[in-house]
Amino acid sequence: MALVEVPHFTHAAAIAKPNSGAFSRVCTLANLAVAYWVIFWLMNGVEEFLIRQDLGTFARYDQSRTEQLVAFVMRADLPVAWLDLLLVGMGAIQLVIALPLLLVLTHSLKGRWMKRKFFEMSFFLGGVMFVGFSGLDIILGESAGLWGSGVFLIVFLLTYKLAKDSFEERGLLETNS
Repeated sequence: MALVEVPHFTHAAAIAKPNSGAFSRVCTLANLAVAYWVIFWLMNGVEEFLIRQDLGTFARYDQSRTEQLVAFVMRADLPVAWLDLLLVGMGAIQLVIALPLLLVLTHSLKGRWMKRKFFEMSFFLGGVMFVGFSGLDIILGESAGLWGSGVFLIVFLLTYKLAKDSFEERGLLETNS
Protein backbone atom coordinates (compact mmCIF):
# COMPACT_ATOMS: atom_id res chain seq x y z
CA MET A 1 0.00 0.00 0.00
CA ALA A 2 1.52 3.31 -1.08
CA LEU A 3 1.22 6.48 0.95
CA VAL A 4 -0.28 9.41 -0.85
CA GLU A 5 1.36 12.74 -0.12
CA VAL A 6 -1.11 15.59 0.35
CA PRO A 7 0.26 18.98 -0.70
CA HIS A 8 0.18 21.72 1.92
CA PHE A 9 -1.90 24.81 1.32
CA THR A 10 0.58 27.67 0.96
CA HIS A 11 -1.21 30.25 -1.16
CA ALA A 12 0.42 33.54 -0.14
CA ALA A 13 -2.71 35.66 -0.55
CA ALA A 14 -4.69 33.51 1.88
CA ILE A 15 -2.11 33.63 4.65
CA ALA A 16 -1.69 37.06 6.23
CA LYS A 17 1.93 37.70 6.99
CA PRO A 18 2.45 39.75 10.15
CA ASN A 19 4.97 42.03 8.42
CA SER A 20 2.86 42.78 5.37
CA GLY A 21 1.99 46.47 4.86
CA ALA A 22 -1.77 46.54 5.44
CA PHE A 23 -1.72 44.00 8.25
CA SER A 24 1.02 45.75 10.23
CA ARG A 25 -0.61 49.15 9.70
CA VAL A 26 -4.08 48.09 10.86
CA CYS A 27 -3.42 45.38 13.46
CA THR A 28 -1.44 47.26 16.07
CA LEU A 29 -1.89 47.41 19.81
CA ALA A 30 -2.06 51.21 19.57
CA ASN A 31 -4.96 51.05 17.09
CA LEU A 32 -6.77 48.54 19.29
CA ALA A 33 -6.35 50.78 22.34
CA VAL A 34 -7.52 53.92 20.51
CA ALA A 35 -10.48 51.97 19.06
CA TYR A 36 -11.43 50.93 22.61
CA TRP A 37 -11.52 54.58 23.72
CA VAL A 38 -13.53 55.64 20.67
CA ILE A 39 -16.14 53.00 21.53
CA PHE A 40 -15.93 53.90 25.24
CA TRP A 41 -16.64 57.60 24.66
CA LEU A 42 -19.31 56.96 22.01
CA MET A 43 -21.21 54.48 24.18
CA ASN A 44 -20.90 56.58 27.34
CA GLY A 45 -22.06 59.65 25.45
CA VAL A 46 -25.05 57.88 23.94
CA GLU A 47 -25.81 56.30 27.33
CA GLU A 48 -26.51 59.71 28.89
CA PHE A 49 -29.31 60.22 26.37
CA LEU A 50 -30.75 56.73 26.97
CA ILE A 51 -31.11 56.78 30.77
CA ARG A 52 -34.53 55.34 31.67
CA GLN A 53 -35.27 54.58 28.01
CA ASP A 54 -36.48 51.19 26.79
CA LEU A 55 -35.42 50.42 23.24
CA GLY A 56 -36.60 46.83 23.05
CA THR A 57 -33.59 44.54 23.28
CA PHE A 58 -31.36 47.37 24.52
CA ALA A 59 -32.57 48.90 27.75
CA ARG A 60 -30.37 51.13 29.89
CA TYR A 61 -31.14 51.86 33.51
CA ASP A 62 -28.14 53.38 35.27
CA GLN A 63 -29.87 53.75 38.60
CA SER A 64 -26.87 54.40 40.82
CA ARG A 65 -25.45 57.37 38.87
CA THR A 66 -28.89 58.84 38.25
CA GLU A 67 -29.88 58.45 41.91
CA GLN A 68 -26.63 60.09 43.02
CA LEU A 69 -27.17 63.02 40.70
CA VAL A 70 -30.80 63.40 41.83
CA ALA A 71 -29.67 63.38 45.48
CA PHE A 72 -27.01 65.99 44.67
CA VAL A 73 -29.48 68.25 42.85
CA MET A 74 -31.92 67.98 45.77
CA ARG A 75 -29.22 68.65 48.42
CA ALA A 76 -27.97 71.64 46.46
CA ASP A 77 -31.57 72.90 46.23
CA LEU A 78 -31.31 73.14 42.44
CA PRO A 79 -34.23 72.69 40.04
CA VAL A 80 -34.70 69.05 39.00
CA ALA A 81 -34.54 70.18 35.36
CA TRP A 82 -30.82 70.71 35.94
CA LEU A 83 -30.43 66.93 36.17
CA ASP A 84 -31.50 66.43 32.55
CA LEU A 85 -29.32 69.35 31.50
CA LEU A 86 -26.34 67.83 33.34
CA LEU A 87 -26.86 64.39 31.80
CA VAL A 88 -27.35 65.73 28.27
CA GLY A 89 -24.36 68.04 28.67
CA MET A 90 -22.14 65.20 29.87
CA GLY A 91 -23.33 63.02 27.00
CA ALA A 92 -22.64 65.72 24.41
CA ILE A 93 -19.15 66.33 25.79
CA GLN A 94 -18.36 62.62 25.66
CA LEU A 95 -19.51 62.42 22.04
CA VAL A 96 -17.30 65.42 21.25
CA ILE A 97 -14.34 63.60 22.86
CA ALA A 98 -14.98 60.51 20.70
CA LEU A 99 -14.84 62.40 17.39
CA PRO A 100 -11.20 63.52 17.40
CA LEU A 101 -10.13 60.10 18.69
CA LEU A 102 -12.06 58.54 15.80
CA LEU A 103 -10.16 60.81 13.39
CA VAL A 104 -6.85 59.80 15.01
CA LEU A 105 -7.79 56.13 14.54
CA THR A 106 -8.88 56.72 10.94
CA HIS A 107 -5.61 58.47 10.10
CA SER A 108 -3.65 55.62 11.65
CA LEU A 109 -5.61 52.93 9.81
CA LYS A 110 -5.08 54.70 6.49
CA GLY A 111 -1.45 55.48 7.26
CA ARG A 112 -2.01 59.24 6.98
CA TRP A 113 0.14 61.84 8.69
CA MET A 114 -1.48 64.01 11.41
CA LYS A 115 -0.51 67.11 13.34
CA ARG A 116 0.90 66.45 16.79
CA LYS A 117 -1.27 69.18 18.34
CA PHE A 118 -4.44 67.52 17.04
CA PHE A 119 -3.30 64.12 18.36
CA GLU A 120 -2.48 65.57 21.78
CA MET A 121 -5.72 67.59 21.94
CA SER A 122 -7.69 64.40 21.27
CA PHE A 123 -6.22 62.75 24.33
CA PHE A 124 -6.21 65.91 26.42
CA LEU A 125 -10.01 66.21 26.12
CA GLY A 126 -10.48 62.68 27.46
CA GLY A 127 -8.07 63.33 30.32
CA VAL A 128 -9.93 66.48 31.29
CA MET A 129 -13.22 64.55 31.30
CA PHE A 130 -11.79 61.90 33.64
CA VAL A 131 -10.55 64.65 35.96
CA GLY A 132 -14.10 66.08 35.80
CA PHE A 133 -15.57 62.66 36.60
CA SER A 134 -13.20 62.45 39.58
CA GLY A 135 -14.38 65.85 40.80
CA LEU A 136 -18.00 64.78 40.42
CA ASP A 137 -17.27 61.58 42.35
CA ILE A 138 -15.74 63.66 45.16
CA ILE A 139 -18.76 66.00 45.24
CA LEU A 140 -21.17 63.04 45.25
CA GLY A 141 -19.15 61.21 47.90
CA GLU A 142 -18.68 58.19 45.66
CA SER A 143 -15.31 56.69 46.61
CA ALA A 144 -15.70 53.61 44.38
CA GLY A 145 -16.45 55.89 41.44
CA LEU A 146 -13.37 57.96 42.29
CA TRP A 147 -11.20 54.84 42.17
CA GLY A 148 -12.77 53.88 38.85
CA SER A 149 -12.23 57.32 37.36
CA GLY A 150 -8.61 57.30 38.55
CA VAL A 151 -7.92 53.89 37.03
CA PHE A 152 -9.53 54.93 33.74
CA LEU A 153 -7.42 58.11 33.70
CA ILE A 154 -4.22 56.11 34.22
CA VAL A 155 -5.12 53.60 31.48
CA PHE A 156 -6.10 56.48 29.18
CA LEU A 157 -2.70 58.15 29.75
CA LEU A 158 -0.94 54.84 29.09
CA THR A 159 -2.91 54.57 25.83
CA TYR A 160 -1.72 58.06 24.91
CA LYS A 161 1.91 57.01 25.46
CA LEU A 162 1.47 53.74 23.54
CA ALA A 163 -0.26 55.45 20.61
CA LYS A 164 2.22 58.36 20.52
CA ASP A 165 5.21 56.02 20.41
CA SER A 166 3.59 53.79 17.79
CA PHE A 167 2.50 56.67 15.57
CA GLU A 168 5.90 58.37 15.82
CA GLU A 169 7.62 55.10 14.90
CA ARG A 170 5.40 54.80 11.84
CA GLY A 171 6.00 58.47 10.89
CA LEU A 172 2.37 59.51 11.38
CA LEU A 173 3.07 62.44 13.74
CA GLU A 174 5.01 65.56 12.95
CA THR A 175 8.37 65.44 14.70
CA ASN A 176 8.23 68.81 16.50
CA SER A 177 5.37 71.26 16.94
